[in-house]
Amino acid sequence: MQFEDGRETEEIKEMEEIARSYFQKLFSVERQGNYDQILLRIDCYISEEDNCRLKASYTKEEIREALSEPGPTKALREDGFLALFYQKILNEGLEIRSTNKTNIVLIPKI
Repeated sequence: MQFEDGRETEEIKEMEEIARSYFQKLFSVERQGNYDQILLRIDCYISEEDNCRLKASYTKEEIREALSEPGPTKALREDGFLALFYQKILNEGLEIRSTNKTNIVLIPKI
């Protein structure tokens, strides 16, 4: 294995350090160079109008439409809540915060 300066080694500790250094540089978040010239040569496929639509917030109507598509017994996410749960919240205007509350009643033992 070689160091960056071209020296070779067969020592395990040095080879570990070479590999560690290589991968740290490879996956570091530092910007290594100026890529503007490369990026200028890439054709833009998304128009400014489409980009604005993609970045826009969801409307209530879009959310309502998305929730009405799946069947009511289908789970939309990994949380396991059925589509019916979200449809009821949307249609009846329920607050999600209230679904996580409960009343505890202590019953005396006779």
